[in-house]
Amino acid sequence: MKRAAFIIMIGWMAVGCASMGNTVAQDMTWEAGRICNSRYPTVQMERVDPDGRYWWKGQYAGDKAIPDFQTCVTAERERIRAAK
Repeated sequence: MKRAAFIIMIGWMAVGCASMGNTVAQDMTWEAGRICNSRYPTVQMERVDPDGRYWWKGQYAGDKAIPDFQTCVTAERERIRAAK
């Protein structure tokens, strides 16, 4: 009986996690990241938190494109927000 309850609980957790979508802030940040990555291909966005904070990775230490990428993401998010 306990085993069946455990399996059902795991199933519900899997369904619940799978049905969770991105927040608006995540969607805007991912979209901005895609735009900016096309301009600064040595920097990749790796993760976006629900509040829109993001993590990036540069191809090499001291990549001069990193500040430009960050500025681009900020500007593109504002452009996207204004368009909605």
